Amino acid sequence: MQRLYERRRTALLDGLRNRFGNHIAILPSAAGLHFSFRLTGPVDWEKALQRASERNVAFERCSRYAMISQPLSGCAIGFGLLKDNQVSSAVDRLVAIFE
Repeated sequence: MQRLYERRRTALLDGLRNRFGNHIAILPSAAGLHFSFRLTGPVDWEKALQRASERNVAFERCSRYAMISQPLSGCAIGFGLLKDNQVSSAVDRLVAIFE
């Protein structure tokens, strides 16, 4: 299972890096069925959350878990239920949320 999820995680991250280029920063994470990232430009989070809802994508803002007054502007994405053949579509839907 570890290899399976690592393959999906890698495919998702590679897809996001290819699409966002230098405008995405993947936050360090060594394990788990999620990852966090931030975009280097400004993000209208209310608009992004609305678009996510329209595309049946759920994500959590990093600020939800912040214990500091200036939380990091980013989000956490889970991929535990994603199948290998859904990775490309998942990348497309994520990119569309932030366009």
